[in-house]
Amino acid sequence: LTIQSLGDKMKSIPFKLSLLAAALHITGSAIADDIQKLDGVVVTAKSNSSIKEVAASAHVISAESIARSGATTLLDVLKRVPGLNLTINSSSIKGRQNIGLRGMDSAHTLILLNGERINGTDDFIGHSNFQSSWANIANIKKIEIIKGAGSVLYGSEAMGGVINIITKSANKNNYNRLNIASSVADKRDGGETKSIAYSGGHKLGNKLYLTTNLSTSDKKYVKNDDGTDVDLEAIKKRSADIDLAFQATKNTEITIGLLRSNEKRNKLDPYYNIDRAKNKLGLKHQVGRWSVILNAYENSTDAAWDSFGKSPYYIHKIDESVMSAELQGKVTTKQYLTLGFEQHKVDYFKDYHKGRNSSDYHAKGTKQNSIYLQDKLTLGGDTLIAGIRFDDNSQFGHGTSPSLGYIHSMPNGWSLKGNISQAYKAPNIKQADSNYIFKQHRARSAFVGNSNLKPETSRNMEIALAKKGQRADWSVALYQTKVKDMINTQNSGQNAEGFSLFTYKNTDHATIKGLEIAINADLTQNLFLDTSFTYMTTDNGQGDELSYRPKTITKATLSYDTGPWTHSLSATHTGKAVDTRNESIASHTLVDAAINRKLSKNITAQLAFNNLTNKTLDNPDDNHMAELMGREVKLSFIANF
Repeated sequence: LTIQSLGDKMKSIPFKLSLLAAALHITGSAIADDIQKLDGVVVTAKSNSSIKEVAASAHVISAESIARSGATTLLDVLKRVPGLNLTINSSSIKGRQNIGLRGMDSAHTLILLNGERINGTDDFIGHSNFQSSWANIANIKKIEIIKGAGSVLYGSEAMGGVINIITKSANKNNYNRLNIASSVADKRDGGETKSIAYSGGHKLGNKLYLTTNLSTSDKKYVKNDDGTDVDLEAIKKRSADIDLAFQATKNTEITIGLLRSNEKRNKLDPYYNIDRAKNKLGLKHQVGRWSVILNAYENSTDAAWDSFGKSPYYIHKIDESVMSAELQGKVTTKQYLTLGFEQHKVDYFKDYHKGRNSSDYHAKGTKQNSIYLQDKLTLGGDTLIAGIRFDDNSQFGHGTSPSLGYIHSMPNGWSLKGNISQAYKAPNIKQADSNYIFKQHRARSAFVGNSNLKPETSRNMEIALAKKGQRADWSVALYQTKVKDMINTQNSGQNAEGFSLFTYKNTDHATIKGLEIAINADLTQNLFLDTSFTYMTTDNGQGDELSYRPKTITKATLSYDTGPWTHSLSATHTGKAVDTRNESIASHTLVDAAINRKLSKNITAQLAFNNLTNKTLDNPDDNHMAELMGREVKLSFIANF
């Protein structure tokens, strides 16, 4: 893969490149709190590094950027990130979408909440995106995204990248924030939403700090104006998240956290009732230049599907527990070391209309013990980051994930980055058990486990050139990912009941290659541009494209800031892709807009337009697998006190 060969292929899409070419000649300093522009420490890298000191492509989204965007969900926030597209696993029901980073499946992208795992439900429950609803976006301090394998520090689920959602609990200042919002969808009958979110942090004496996050949101049923059905679900969610930090000594902090939420996803009669729970205990102790970090936490997702007059009709339960110990610190002023151990247990239970005390399917849980080491060495303008992780899986044995990154800083803001890595991902419990079967009676199909599955392994390479100027920043990155033994489902015939059987199997080597360009610039003192372009080619190992991977993604956000007023207009063009039948999925463009007005020192009002051009993606000839609401108009008020 070369820039020249990619450039030849991109001559057929001049309108996308013209926007980028024009932006490359702009001089201007980028918005300090937008994507790619925060130079604070990227905690996800675990190496006391700023963005420019991370060998892989890293992006940071600030709380200010989230608030200005008019986003309602985590997916709304992330869709502006270069190289990220909203995708689906194999097909979508009820409008559910997942996160795809640089052509990798959502199951290969690890979502963290304050550096800790959450249940990856999309890897267990078909057509789900329940893992994207853990966080209350009103309480987000920042989101860190590292693209490419992050397996050295975070394990196998990070084969495609890491998204770390960091909440405001780390501020340790007294604050209160109330967000009230309401929206309507003008092309549908129904779809109205209402939400209230509160987040607050309070010092309780000299040693205790309490963080509280409470939220409630309701989205109504959706139909077309003529009364016909729409494949979009109603969503009702209630969530409470409480953290307590105790400063035991000057150098020792103990944290306790609880999260509880209930989410109902209702599509007329059938609906999911999703209960989430998280309990955590942590300790951090500072010894000179070294930090000792101990954590223990458990997550559970209990998703019950109620239908056909039975409650519950179908149950999924995913339990995870993690214990970790980590040592971070400076060996010298030029060397930073991270050494850690992690034990990760997963248990999965499925019950098909029998009741919670029976076990339609309950495999023995898996346990994975891991040790990892990362060393960051800086000499003059050069930084070398080397790491390795050893995994011992109770079912699949040993796996190794090494990485090597290099950063060369040059005069006048230029830098050159490169990294190579290998990642390992064991199949989950249900995939690797021939006793597992999940029947879809309406579709007359069944998904079957396979005890002979092999772990997936990937090899990743990236090289990037970046320039930080006084009034403009830009970067160009080339990347390649090769996945060996990628796990997919293949039609293996019919059973005696006439069900089509789809068995989990390893496929041939899959390859993803891409070019990514990102630009941030000040057009004037008040006008700012944030734009990116991604070109990607894929091969499933048999000469066909990987499904649901768009060849091109173009994004642009234009912001105008005049003090009390802030305006933003953003557009995302998603190019053509293919579905699982290798049929073409049409390209489409979505446009969002938001107007923010500061009413007083502590109160801000916002009028946001999601999907301004009223796209629904419901034309069957275009092969889009997820319908959209069409244009939504949202009014919200944010109060800080």
